[in-house]
Amino acid sequence: MSLEAETQEFLDYLHANESVRSLIKAAPNKTLLYSGGFFQSIFNELEMEKRKNANLARLQTLSDVLELVPAPPRCADRTLKRYVEGLLTRVPERPDGFAIWKALSTIFAGNADGRVYFSVGSGISREDKIFATGEIEALLNNPRLADETRELVYYCHDQIQKGVLDINVGLTPAPPDDS
Repeated sequence: MSLEAETQEFLDYLHANESVRSLIKAAPNKTLLYSGGFFQSIFNELEMEKRKNANLARLQTLSDVLELVPAPPRCADRTLKRYVEGLLTRVPERPDGFAIWKALSTIFAGNADGRVYFSVGSGISREDKIFATGEIEALLNNPRLADETRELVYYCHDQIQKGVLDINVGLTPAPPDDS
């Protein structure tokens, strides 16, 4: 797999800068991972649900976290999110875009602390989904996970190993009790 020079430079930057990698994390008990789809993409479903569920809205996705991380030095972009968005317009989606998101997502999952929330739907193939190719392994190797998260990670990992594409499982916070 040959990557564009700009992609490789960014991946090398991430690899060489532990201080940047350490910022790619949600607050403890606030990590939200998603993959696949139910009725539509999980990302779209979560965005709609966040408007109705304040507890879900408090969780942090990789995109939320990248908005808080400074861009690489000598870069006009202010945040890592904006830098990555720009980079993705200049490189091919495959293999470069996939490699960029896999690196960032794996770091994010590996830095998770405490309870990790999930929404994992259908179509979770090893070829197409970063959850199946990077995040799940990072979570398996993460010693800071809460027990209930670890059980769900084991379940998802087993399903992926069996080649099950339609995992359809979630762990998200309930809406606040308004009574």
